[in-house]
Amino acid sequence: MNATMSSFEKGFLFFVWGGIFLLLLTPLVVSQSFFFPFITGKNFYFRIITELIFGAWVALALLRPEYRPRKSPLLIAFSAFIFALLLATAFGVNPYHSFWSNFERMDGFITHIHLFALFLVIAHTLRSEREWFIFLNVSIGVSMIAAAHGYLQSVGSAEILGGGRPYARLGNSIYLAVYLMFHLFFVGVLFSRMRSWMLRALYALIFIFEFYVFFLAASRGALIGFSAGVLVGGFLLLILSKNKIVRAIAGTAVVFILGFSAFVFSAPQNSLIVKSDLLRRLSSAAVEDLGESPRVMIWEVALRGVKERPLFGWGPENFLYAYARFYDPDLFGNEPWFDRVHNMLLEWLVATGVVGFALYLFVFISFSWLIWKMARAGRMLYGTAILFFALIVAYIIQNIFVFDNIMTYILVVGVFAYAHSTFVYLPGSERTEYKKYSVTPAHQAGAAASIMVMIVVAYMLNAKPIQVAAQIITGLEAFKSADSQRVIRDFQTAIDLDTFGTTETRERIADTIVQIALSVDNLNQQYLNLLDFSISEMEKELQENSSPRILLFLGKLYTIRANLTGKDADKAEATYLELQRIAPNYVQTYLGLAELYLITGKSDKAVESVRTAYSLPEKHATLGSLYYPVLSVYVLAGAYNDALNLVDVYRTTTQSPLMHPVSSHNEIVILIRRAQRSGAIGGRLKLFEEMNRLFVEDYGYPQPALLGEMINLYKSVGDTGRAAELIRQYATPEMKERARIDAEKNRNERSAAIVNDFLKSLEALP
Repeated sequence: MNATMSSFEKGFLFFVWGGIFLLLLTPLVVSQSFFFPFITGKNFYFRIITELIFGAWVALALLRPEYRPRKSPLLIAFSAFIFALLLATAFGVNPYHSFWSNFERMDGFITHIHLFALFLVIAHTLRSEREWFIFLNVSIGVSMIAAAHGYLQSVGSAEILGGGRPYARLGNSIYLAVYLMFHLFFVGVLFSRMRSWMLRALYALIFIFEFYVFFLAASRGALIGFSAGVLVGGFLLLILSKNKIVRAIAGTAVVFILGFSAFVFSAPQNSLIVKSDLLRRLSSAAVEDLGESPRVMIWEVALRGVKERPLFGWGPENFLYAYARFYDPDLFGNEPWFDRVHNMLLEWLVATGVVGFALYLFVFISFSWLIWKMARAGRMLYGTAILFFALIVAYIIQNIFVFDNIMTYILVVGVFAYAHSTFVYLPGSERTEYKKYSVTPAHQAGAAASIMVMIVVAYMLNAKPIQVAAQIITGLEAFKSADSQRVIRDFQTAIDLDTFGTTETRERIADTIVQIALSVDNLNQQYLNLLDFSISEMEKELQENSSPRILLFLGKLYTIRANLTGKDADKAEATYLELQRIAPNYVQTYLGLAELYLITGKSDKAVESVRTAYSLPEKHATLGSLYYPVLSVYVLAGAYNDALNLVDVYRTTTQSPLMHPVSSHNEIVILIRRAQRSGAIGGRLKLFEEMNRLFVEDYGYPQPALLGEMINLYKSVGDTGRAAELIRQYATPEMKERARIDAEKNRNERSAAIVNDFLKSLEALP
């Protein structure tokens, strides 16, 4: 800090520094009253602070020329990438969504322009080794809090939703692992710079603890990335270091990682691997058929999307459109929609095209060139340069398997800012000296204006979206009141604010309406009021946003109305057919049409629709996921010959059991109820006889609900002889005992209710 600075200038600088260090607390921010509490709270916190410190930095730069931007290859590359991102946003398939994103992701151009602003602020206000030393230590201190929280979750001393892997306050174990991965390298940098053995011992302990929690988070991508970074760093140290101890440590690390990797991938049944969640998952990934992996199939969809729009891509946040257009039917049974490629390299390629992707890579190339140039010139220690280069390698490699979040963005921008700042400010830089300058009234007015403008911008950009994020939660809670007018009023409040959260507000209403229809038998006028409101809002949404998700929601809502009131069947069909045009291989569309045709009495069309759906996938696992919905439609349509043929084709094609008699008990019961609607007893019995035969062939005992229904059906038509024969053949003590043993093997916390129902059906057999 220059001693000649005025109190105002010092105030601006301290305000900026304070904001930078507050941003390092972002991983601890959770807003439980907001929609997506682990995401929205962090991102609003990040955006508001960034906007305010950017205004203060602009004011400082106007008053003090030494804080103005200075040129470097990295700054040029980052600027070019942001410009390419702007073009991709403008020329993408949905510019509004590309710019604003949504609450679930909080990404888009708006986030990246904030990140660029943050880069400018950090890179031109943290200008000394001491300031960067403080920055890294504060970040490590926060990471210790996150790691401690993750550890407490792992031992059951802190709440962990779902009882899975620890995630601290980041909301996702992968995010925690990647966040800690950055700090393992930060600790390595500081360890290598220290001369005090006490400080080295402290950093070593921090490294060990954070690596332990990193391991508990069990992210395969993060571990692969970290290992790749250490390998690259180790090889470089072996080549470049003249210190024998350093070379020995580097060589040991390289040999250990290579040897341990070979062990993990070659001995998946080893007890050490089986006991570790991370190693077990990593080892299993090595023997998986990559062609069967949903993630790889999504990557293939992304590459088809790139071929369709190669230059500037589909626009940020628009992968959903490419996903629908080039949907792989073998993805059925996974999430209905993927809005991320789950590979950041492909994400940027499909979002920004080859132009944006080339500039994205150019940012990392510029960073690497910068640190190596400084290392060769003696302005950065080789060890520091190698560790930061290894960190970037680790970051890029792990990004092949996941996608970024606000914390990885902040940290990688911080690393870029460090490289730029070191290049333009530290001794040896080719910097411009500002010897004389005068602060004019225009400078002072500009400084004041920048502060005021960014305060207004912070309010305008965040106040309403924050209200909407909270109001969605209020609206969802209002569903518990069974007061349709209250629900409508609460959601209308969120919609009237007219923000980028409007789409998600409407989707939440629609999704809840659909779920209620699936789970509640008797729907009243209150429900119809909500259904009408939801349809009205989704129709408005469709006028502004032709997303395939919106079409699917609207098709479902129209179908529900057609079922309850007889209205809108034509609209439902037209909506599904439009979705079919946009996404010709999207299996859910055909199932939706089949449901509609059953409701409207067009059984032949329903059968044809699911027959087409079943012909789309090729993989056996997908056919297994699709088998039951298609069978259900055949049964509801009374098409028992088609149902029998489906059973035969599925069995012949996959050589797999139809269903598990215990875990699929509820599905069997529902299938029986659906069959009871058809009245075609002869067709039912033929289907059930064949299914029962296969259950006994595969598992050594009958499915009790199915067997019980067959016995009752034969009795109802007067064929007591066949009913008695079924009892003698399949309701034997031996088969019942096999069923009980298998049921108990399948009992766990989640399946207890299903197992109990299965056993009740078993005991009800004669």
